[in-house]
Amino acid sequence: MKTDVIQKKEGFASQKLIVIPPAFLEEHGEHPLIRSLYATDIGYFPKARYHNRTRPEGCGAYIVMLCEEGSGWYRIGGGKTQTVERGQLFVLPPDMEHAYGASAENPWSIYWVHVMGSDAPAFFTAADSGAGGNPVQVGYEKAVKLAGLFNECTDILLKGITADHMVYVSQTLRHLLGVACFLHGGLQPGSERGQLIEETVQLMNDRVGSTLTLKELAEAARLSVPHYVQLFKTRTGYTPIDFYLRLKIQRACQYLDMTDLTLKQIAGQVGFSDPYYFSRMFRKMMDMSPSDYRKTKKG
Repeated sequence: MKTDVIQKKEGFASQKLIVIPPAFLEEHGEHPLIRSLYATDIGYFPKARYHNRTRPEGCGAYIVMLCEEGSGWYRIGGGKTQTVERGQLFVLPPDMEHAYGASAENPWSIYWVHVMGSDAPAFFTAADSGAGGNPVQVGYEKAVKLAGLFNECTDILLKGITADHMVYVSQTLRHLLGVACFLHGGLQPGSERGQLIEETVQLMNDRVGSTLTLKELAEAARLSVPHYVQLFKTRTGYTPIDFYLRLKIQRACQYLDMTDLTLKQIAGQVGFSDPYYFSRMFRKMMDMSPSDYRKTKKG
């Protein structure tokens, strides 16, 4: 039997805390819109002074925690103690010893959820989450978005734990994990370098109508070319130049759909001096010529 060691019983002003009754999950857990991803516990602890928990045998669920304010720490197994600051998110993997708590000087305010379901592992492994690794700096805008999604889940459940509400929470949780795992490029360490990759993606978007060399992109990321290519492919699934070409073709599709520009003009707009080469690249990626794409009915 798994046991929890709790330093302070939860009881923080304005807290939200919902535990889904096991009997409810027994009855509705096989619902097709619930079973693949669902919360067993979810909440929000503001200014959680003395909040501290140790689970010698871990927990059966993934635990996702977002630090809204203040700071805290966590540790998994015999690993090092990680410090968590405002705007950082971390994941505790299932069935592994762990401990976490608020700092004494500046206790955290945290959103948290226990996640189970057949799709749960895929969110973390497909995004190379490194669950149990370093905390991730998600950034202010995404932290606000994530907090809003947490609040949607808790607010609907506080109105009653019903099958309809759990379906809504499951789909909102899917959105939440999508933002956390994929929109930021994965719950993984190395967020500073990840930000450099994001900056070069923005550079590609800004200069989709011109050309960028691999050397220029690596220099913009302040990385060597081999290291940049490796990090970029890990983060996006494509090499930098392949990704850049795909952005150009994506932009060309928009011109084909929304303007009357000629193919030669569109080629120039996306940085191709040779319209025939542009057509070959377009066909390679879209499985049809630009002219056929333009004729295709959409919407």
